[in-house]
Formats: sequence, structure tokens, C-alpha cells
Amino acid sequence: MELTHKSIHQAAAQDDTDTLRRLTDQVNTPDPDTEWTPLHYAAEHNALAAAHWLLQNGADPEALAQGVTPLDLTTSEPIRTLLASRIPPLQPKFRVLVPLALALALATLNEDDTETYRTHADYRVRELYSRLQRKPTQTEHHPQQPKSPKDLELIRGNLQDQRLGVRTQGLGHILDEPDERLAADVIPLFSDGSKPLQLIAAQAFRHCATRDPVTLEKVRPQILFARKPKPIPKHATPEQIAAITEENKDRASWDYDARSAAVQALHYQHGDQATQDYLFSLWDDPQRQLKRELNQAFLHCPNPTALQQALLERLDGPDPLTALIALSRFQNPTHKAVFLERLQTDDPELTRAALRGLQPNLNEADLPALRECRDRWR
Repeated sequence: MELTHKSIHQAAAQDDTDTLRRLTDQVNTPDPDTEWTPLHYAAEHNALAAAHWLLQNGADPEALAQGVTPLDLTTSEPIRTLLASRIPPLQPKFRVLVPLALALALATLNEDDTETYRTHADYRVRELYSRLQRKPTQTEHHPQQPKSPKDLELIRGNLQDQRLGVRTQGLGHILDEPDERLAADVIPLFSDGSKPLQLIAAQAFRHCATRDPVTLEKVRPQILFARKPKPIPKHATPEQIAAITEENKDRASWDYDARSAAVQALHYQHGDQATQDYLFSLWDDPQRQLKRELNQAFLHCPNPTALQQALLERLDGPDPLTALIALSRFQNPTHKAVFLERLQTDDPELTRAALRGLQPNLNEADLPALRECRDRWR
């Protein structure tokens, strides 16, 4: 499917510098759905040319959105080097300091100088301090009203329609009045090719809250959705090579969005141990392209105790950082000693993940360790 209009965030993800050049005034515009800037998307999709162009045109290399910066998202060493080169010498340590004892301990323990961080000159400190004051959101709950067979067929027809607007309308009906019987009909839209529609489809699937194991199993192929790149003919011209390369980039970006939507569809209490086991098996993917979505899905799995135990065992493995980040999302008070131990590490990313896990369970006795950590990273 050809895109007739492409947002700067799509262009960044697809390494499309031609489109980026037409949107120079939007280089730091946040995505209304995710709060990410274009540079976040370029970093996550390892789009080197887009990242380079965005930085040359004023993109903020340390933009913080939903707790992550572009540097947190990329697995590309050239992009990591590029981003690091645009951060002033003192900034990397300060970037680690922001989620550490400054805003974190003070916001939690109400020390005397919390006003310093509420009105801090750096917007990242203010943003984090503000976020720590918010009450946690409640779990989604969408009471279902059974639909008549006629209504079901009408909505299914909408979901299968060739017109994007009609498919979107069908999903809207499900969001307004969920019905578990429609969950399976939503699954094909995860790989629809239109990112906004894919995200709406994931939300509609969650609203249906199906616990049917057959339907949940149908999501699995979508998580692995990936088409083979279009081959380049042996005697292709430079123009043909460029066109096929661009087409393959678009295809890879859409395929990633399909996999992401499938995992996001499982962000609810689906009560299915087989699905939990399957998601955890994907977590070992060395590329970890879906690590953010998988970590979020883990929070809604039916057996969090077993899952957290498996993550604890991974802390001594070859990739302790990814295990600690996933574990920190549970913010389990019984793991406090584990996080305090990792607080002493010289690895800034491990330290930051440890603080994320500690945050809701801090008390006055932890202040010396937090202050020591803060002073170490100044």
C-alpha cells in the first residue's frame, strides 16, 4: 500500500530523508499517541540517515518521553555513537542522574528541598518529578454488552472492507461496545499496514478481553509477522536498486508495527499461561526489537510470580540489563535488596533500572545509599 501522506514520525522510522526535508519545522514534534519525537522513532528503527538528518536540523538528542530517550531505544552502534557525540560532556552523567536520587528520592521521601526539583531549570527533572506525583492509573475495564447476530455480521463486514475508513468504523463499534466474539476478527488488522489502525486494533482486542485459548493462539503468528525483502535483480540499475531498497525499508517498518500491535493486544489480564510462556520465549530474541512492548505485556500476565523468578535468574546471565529493566517494571517490594545491590554498580544503565524498581518502596533508611549514588554520578 502506498502512503499518500506520511507523518514526520513515519518518515523517521522508515529512514525517509526526502520526506523529512519537507517537514523541517517539526523535528521535535511529539507523536500525540506515544509522546515520542521523530528522533525516538529513528533510533528505535535504527534509521541512521534519518537520525543524522534530524540531529543536523535541531532534534534534541536527549528528549525524554515516557521515561526514555532516543539513546535508550537504538540497538545500532553507529546511531549510539552519533547520539553520544551530540550530548555535551556533562550531559551523559546528568542524564543518568535525572532518574536517580535527585527527583526520585526527594519526590518519594518529601525532603525539605523538593521545591528545587519541582521548579528545576532542566525540564527533564521537572517532568520526572511531576510524573512521580501522579496516582497510578486503574486497570482497563470495559463491560461487555452482547450483540445480536445481525450486529456482529455488520461489524465483521466493516472489518473486512477494503476502505480504511470503514475498517476504522468497525473498530470504533468494538471500542464503544466490546464483544469477545469479535476478538478473532480484529487480529488480521494488526498487519493492516496503517499504523494508526494497527494501534486501534490492538486496543479493540484488549477491550474484547477474550480468554479463549484458540483466539489467543491466533495472535502468535502476528507477533512473528515478517515478509521477505523483495530481491534486487542481478542487473538492476542504480535507480531500480534505490527504489527496491526504499520499498524494503517501508515493508520492514510496517512489519515491525504489525508485530508491535500484536504484543500490545495482549496488555490485559488474559489469564492464559500458554500465552505468557510464549511471550517470555520471545524475550530472548537477541535483537529485542519488541522489548518495550514485551515488558509491558509481562505486567498483565496471569502468573507474575513465576515470571519475576525467571527474570531474577537472568540477572546473572549474559544480559542482566534487559532482565533488570523488565523486573523493575513490577516494582515489587520483595526485590528491594536486589535493586539496592545493583545501585552500587558503575554501569549507568543498570543503576537507572535499579532506581526505577526501587522508587515506590523507598524509606528513610535508604537515603544514605541514594545520596551516595547521587554524589557518585555528579
